[in-house]
Amino acid sequence: MEYSAQFGESASQYVRSAYDIQSAIDGLAGNDLPRFTTAAGTLAKATKANVSDITSYFGSMYGIFRGQANEMGKARWVEMLAGQTAQAVQMFKTTGPEMSSAFESVGAEAQTMGIRLSEQMAILGNLQSTMSGSEAGTKYRAFLQGVGKAQSQLGLSFVDDSGKLLPMVQILEKIKGKFGDIDTLAESDTLKKAFGSAEASGFLKLMAG
Repeated sequence: MEYSAQFGESASQYVRSAYDIQSAIDGLAGNDLPRFTTAAGTLAKATKANVSDITSYFGSMYGIFRGQANEMGKARWVEMLAGQTAQAVQMFKTTGPEMSSAFESVGAEAQTMGIRLSEQMAILGNLQSTMSGSEAGTKYRAFLQGVGKAQSQLGLSFVDDSGKLLPMVQILEKIKGKFGDIDTLAESDTLKKAFGSAEASGFLKLMAG
């Protein structure tokens, strides 16, 4: 009723959203379910999406970031996710559904490499200034899939002492330190060969700016 009064939505819609969230995410206990449901409804309003899209987004993101969510506490995690998503949508002039498409395209690739949610959100949001969410995710995933091979090809290290991938800005600084601005055909071809795809070299050219 409080949500309905604040946002002008029917209480029955809130209940349906809660049912969908309960079905998509296991182990919600205590106050987790209403906090998830309120976060979904609020984010939908903030990002010009419908609640069912955001509910699906939460389910997909929980599948990717399950470990972090369980460690933080599911309700706290989903409120962080909602806040970061809303901020990225505002900063990069995208939408909730487009951000959802971006993460679906990346899948768990970045998470398994230890890349924080906030960094993934910033990279995918940045790319969406010139392309769709799904294309942004495809380009980022191509980079991630090629980065291990590219280290030996380029003679650069993109990992820290513990073997985790460095933040994107540091990787770009290393590449620009070797090539300068990535603005020639020869440099593009070198990166394409090193990373194994035109998608990955295209990602680097876009992010380098």
